[in-house]
Amino acid sequence: WAEPNLAEWMAHIGMDVVSVGVPDVPTLFPRGLRVANRRVYARLHSQNAANWYQDGKLRYAYDYTEAELEEWASGLKGLADAGQVDEALVFFNNCVGIQAVTNAERLTDLLREAGPAVAVVDPPRPPSLFDD
Repeated sequence: WAEPNLAEWMAHIGMDVVSVGVPDVPTLFPRGLRVANRRVYARLHSQNAANWYQDGKLRYAYDYTEAELEEWASGLKGLADAGQVDEALVFFNNCVGIQAVTNAERLTDLLREAGPAVAVVDPPRPPSLFDD
């Protein structure tokens, strides 16, 4: 799938290319931002190569560093500043413990700090059974 004309072909058929946060393992689709249309669809899993071929719990037990989150935020801001994308959907799949939640909150903060080119929309929250 990591072919030079992939983005062009996906744009032609009206689909997005997934941007992934994965370790640098030769058999995996390369990490980083990919754009085929005017949307980024990103799934951030883990960047721990040592645990990648372990069971799912170990594979996804990963806490993104500040530098890694800043790299994603900078890349998304750059695409927005260049007018290349209208929206980005970013999903954290490092879902052992609460890393996905804390990493998503930190990326949200970084994107809000990025300035007016990046508008962050909070996801809808279902009603709670408990008082806040």
